[in-house]
Amino acid sequence: MSQKKIILNNLYCTAYGLFIAGMICGQTLLPVSPLIRYSIICLGCGLLAVKMIIDVITHPELSTSRIKIYFLFLIMLSLAIVSVKSNKEYEILGSVIFIFGAYEVDFRSILKTFIYVAASVLSVMIIAYFCGFIGDGVIQRSSFSGRTRITFGYRSATDLVQLVTYILLTDIVLWFKKRGIIWWRIVLYLFLGSVGWFFTDSRLASGSIYLLIPVLIVLKYIDIDYSNKIISFFLKYLFEICLLVSIAIENLFMTHRYAALNSFDTFSSARLTNTEIGIKLFGYTIFGQDIYTRILLYWSKWFYIDSSYYTFLMEYGIALLIFVALMYTATVKKQLQKGNIAVSIALGIVCLDSLICREYFLIEYNVFLLAFLANTGNSFNSSAEELFA
Repeated sequence: MSQKKIILNNLYCTAYGLFIAGMICGQTLLPVSPLIRYSIICLGCGLLAVKMIIDVITHPELSTSRIKIYFLFLIMLSLAIVSVKSNKEYEILGSVIFIFGAYEVDFRSILKTFIYVAASVLSVMIIAYFCGFIGDGVIQRSSFSGRTRITFGYRSATDLVQLVTYILLTDIVLWFKKRGIIWWRIVLYLFLGSVGWFFTDSRLASGSIYLLIPVLIVLKYIDIDYSNKIISFFLKYLFEICLLVSIAIENLFMTHRYAALNSFDTFSSARLTNTEIGIKLFGYTIFGQDIYTRILLYWSKWFYIDSSYYTFLMEYGIALLIFVALMYTATVKKQLQKGNIAVSIALGIVCLDSLICREYFLIEYNVFLLAFLANTGNSFNSSAEELFA
């Protein structure tokens, strides 16, 4: 790697680390003032701007690929700005600029930055919680399960478990290169999934952690033929498939009230009911809308859209959804061409997880969005000789 690339790589990873540190801290009860937190986030964005400016200056020639990237960036940024103007979800802009700012940055470095920063913030939070320096917020009693939910110092029990899921999934992708020993990872996943299930009462999110165990075993012992047309098609279009499945399930729930769906609605803390309320009150939108402010005019009870697909359909806008779907398919197609099956599967797991969580387009959770333009090379491949190492 050239000196210039090392500098740009370090600039980006520092910027990304600062950004997600500020974002994650804001979701904890750690006594970090908003001024400090926003300063950290702005510093991260400032360093990213420096990285992007240096990249442009050192590449004055406009190659076809760069013209396409600049064009796509302007389109997505425009869609994000219009969406934010409507829904006030400013983190969307952060996701867009970091997705395009990751151009040619080493993806392994990005993944390591995500793990180090996210795990460090959570470690400080949990130590502070057990030492009694911070509380765990309002103890949440779920009216559906009747259980007390412990957040360990995070503001949302479910979001805490989701962040842990993304950290573990990132670890699996980094581990795949050598496919080393897995038994201690399985034990760790069982432990963290059980903590999530029994203490935070985040059952679906904890199920995502349990799901990583068979994924780990498959990646360890099965040499997946990513050139297989069925597997390739499924992975490349899983975002669109999950979107259609999500819509189909919600429509069946609204029109037929099958017993199985009613049971799932109860088990999932009224995810389907809340989505139905959102659809009936606001409907779908092309460029986004502020549903959480408007809902106060109609509904005083608990309301939350716990599906990334319906977050796009109702809150972020269908226009941005279409762009993100195309971006997902293009990313997986590129990774399959390079033989990076671990990254492709990780993106697929994120799609499945997004059926029951809303973090798909938040880069402080979904670091795999950055694989769109980052340099993945073939650094996530594993040779056949390493399969049973």
